[in-house]
Amino acid sequence: MSETPVPVSTTRRPRLWLLLLVALALGVRVIAIHTQPLWFDEGYSFWVSTEPTAMLLELTSLDIHPPLYYLTLQGWMTVLGVGVWQARILSVFVAVLSVPLFYQLARHLSSERVARFAVMLLAVAPLHVYYAQEVRMYALLTLLVVALLLAWQRRAWGWMGVFGGLALLTHYYAAWLLLGLGLLLAWQWRRGGEWRGPARAFATAAALFLPWALYSGVRLIDYVSDKVEIESDRPLSLAAFVERHLISWSIGHRTLGSEWILWGIPLLVGLAVVGAWWHWRQRRGAILWLFAVVALAAFLINLRTPFVDLRIERQLLYLLPLFLILVSEGLDRITRRWRHALPVLGGMLLVVMSVALWRFYVVPRYVGEDYRPILAMVGAQQGPSDAYLAIYPWQIGYLRAYLPDRRPEEILLSPATEEEASASDAEVEALLAGHDRLWFPAYQVRGRLFEQELVRSLNRVAMPVWNEWMGNTRLYLYGATPPDLPALAPLGEWSQMGQAHAVLGGEDAASGSGVVPVFFQVATPVEGARASVQLVAKDEVWGEWDRALQPGVNRAGLGVPPGTPPGRYEVRLRLYDEASTTPYDLLQDGQLAPFATLGAVTIQRPGTPLPAEALQQVAGEPVDVSFGQSLRLLGYDLEERAWQQGDRVPVTLYWQVLARAAGPLTLTIQALDQEDTPRAVLEVPLDNGMWQAGDLIRDTHTLWLPPELAAGEYQ
Repeated sequence: MSETPVPVSTTRRPRLWLLLLVALALGVRVIAIHTQPLWFDEGYSFWVSTEPTAMLLELTSLDIHPPLYYLTLQGWMTVLGVGVWQARILSVFVAVLSVPLFYQLARHLSSERVARFAVMLLAVAPLHVYYAQEVRMYALLTLLVVALLLAWQRRAWGWMGVFGGLALLTHYYAAWLLLGLGLLLAWQWRRGGEWRGPARAFATAAALFLPWALYSGVRLIDYVSDKVEIESDRPLSLAAFVERHLISWSIGHRTLGSEWILWGIPLLVGLAVVGAWWHWRQRRGAILWLFAVVALAAFLINLRTPFVDLRIERQLLYLLPLFLILVSEGLDRITRRWRHALPVLGGMLLVVMSVALWRFYVVPRYVGEDYRPILAMVGAQQGPSDAYLAIYPWQIGYLRAYLPDRRPEEILLSPATEEEASASDAEVEALLAGHDRLWFPAYQVRGRLFEQELVRSLNRVAMPVWNEWMGNTRLYLYGATPPDLPALAPLGEWSQMGQAHAVLGGEDAASGSGVVPVFFQVATPVEGARASVQLVAKDEVWGEWDRALQPGVNRAGLGVPPGTPPGRYEVRLRLYDEASTTPYDLLQDGQLAPFATLGAVTIQRPGTPLPAEALQQVAGEPVDVSFGQSLRLLGYDLEERAWQQGDRVPVTLYWQVLARAAGPLTLTIQALDQEDTPRAVLEVPLDNGMWQAGDLIRDTHTLWLPPELAAGEYQ
């Protein structure tokens, strides 16, 4: 492992090619930075970094990652603001900064030509680009390791100690690199090398890290022991460990459908083997030694405390620069012997990197785990007294990341273990205290015991509004049960189900964020019966709650959809057969009716106007068209099917009122033929006299198709 001095140029002329390469590195790392959603660990980063500093330190003392990255991210977002782009651009920044530093390091560890090859590869390395767009500490750790190794090569012992301590405070796996360096320097000292400088470096690193180690050491040991028991991962075999890391260092994380570019892995690995052989032959084995120590330590940890997931290779991202130096050394050796091989090998490497990067940009990750649609709905339709219940800290992190400016009150309720998962009705009632509505994203992939228990309790004590599958999460919305609820009143006899009782639990609700409570029951529910509670005006249904009919008292939280105009509405209850959709008749005062009218409610404007996105989310076809200074069309519903002459085509328009119109407005809807000639026309005055700035309005109309209308396609 003796080190032959490598001549290093000391010229300080600006290197235009290096600046261009840094610009390329920046470009490939900011492309599509918003494309992929956050995943669990990134949500955790947001949660920790948006807590007060004292709590941040407390939380990281109970985690497997030290606090420096989280503190850096906290300070970064204090300046730039909280958000996905702001957080990811920190990783971009430190990743791009690694490129020119790595060039200097490669020159010290090898030669100018090898350094140029290596820095070109790092600029477009898929694994490095991957973690340059992730809100985690791996890009920062890689930068600190490159800086640490450069300080070691330059014998800047003070800086080596500083970077070593910072690396340890960023990721505990930095310890294995320091171990390798310590053994290497000790071996060199026994052969007459310097010892005071290295000793000062390691003392500095220890002094920086020791306070944190004393604070968190015992907690970390307990946390790791518990995590190993809970996760119950099986360790990777040596072959699997080596294979997964070589694939990741070469083309990035392996993804479904990427098998056809695996041919590029033997190319990079083969070049790395040639480079390793050359380093060994030249008695320059520092890279090989550090590689061996770090990889062996990581493998042994994998055997003792296995944490295995699809992207666990991120733990050794900081070895990627050393791997690329070996690849570049191999490329240099081969192309010096066979000069004409450079265009061939260089072109092949370019193709491999380009294809891997293309897949990085276009292949969706975390399918089923994307919370952007969930939180877009919560953000657009939240009310002033809503709360957001989370079981996992990353769900809180997602909330803060995607809704940094305005969001419901967050409630984190995590059981210590699945065995302790329980939620009493009293605890759930306490959660609902002071909140009109409760959003609950129930993640459905893991144990789900706590989620299921919570849902049961919520169904007993709250008003179920709706639930919807969104990926691997089931998003529930509940309303608060009104106090002083009157007793259920008799409705009459429902055919096949006997006596029915019901009560309307409220007299008014806000448009878009209100819930109308309804309680009802029938004597003997029949199998396959469903209940529909509807909000009706002029025989048009504006909102509906629909569930399977349950024995006993049924709770219905009839949500008032965005765009429901202020006014007076009836609340109706109908029961029907799920298979045939045939309604069951209700006998009231000797008369049969397909539904029961429970009473009337007044829909009011919300205290705070909802954003336009709330209406665009419910529109079949979202658009964004402004009509003067008064109205903005947000979307429409128009069923595309084969209509017949004489049909009445329902058209629903979704408006945002920008300003009170000076006078009445007229709406024209036309069906145009291929020559843009109107063949069916509806012209009606808009009922905008009561519309106010900020209102969201769902506006329904019917276009009549004349009997003489010719067959064909119409716009």
